[in-house]
Amino acid sequence: MSDDVNAADKHGITVLMKACQDGRPEAVQALIAQGAQVNARDEYGWSALMRASLRGRLEVVQALLAAGAYVHVKSDGGWSALMRAALAGHLEVVQALLAAGADVNAQQDNGATALIWASQEGHREVVQALLAAGANVHAKTNKGVTASMIAFNRGEDEIVQILKEAGAKE
Repeated sequence: MSDDVNAADKHGITVLMKACQDGRPEAVQALIAQGAQVNARDEYGWSALMRASLRGRLEVVQALLAAGAYVHVKSDGGWSALMRAALAGHLEVVQALLAAGADVNAQQDNGATALIWASQEGHREVVQALLAAGANVHAKTNKGVTASMIAFNRGEDEIVQILKEAGAKE
């Protein structure tokens, strides 16, 4: 049964990953109890935790973390679960990942951080949570873009003000 519970499709997507992205906590718990590998990754490096984080599946994220899911793992391009949750604006998931030790200043291959993504999308509460957790307001992408620059360019005036109050110069 352990082999079946960890079976994956041609893209490396397991039953657990699918249950996580679909937000089915009972199925997730059952699969974990049957030995599903919580840290398996698909062909693009996506883990079950990343899938659940992007979709805002808090109960699933909590179950995965309790089962030992790695919060620091990155997919192709350097995406972490925290970055995915920040991009999508899922405050409670962001808070759960930070509480589990996610690196608030981790950078993608292009230099972007969770703060940059949350700022770009105008997720005020997520920006505030990341800053409270120690996010570097001066972090830059490989092209020299900061969170405040991208927020300004996207017309996110409230985010720009929050970032300035946190010490942003741009």
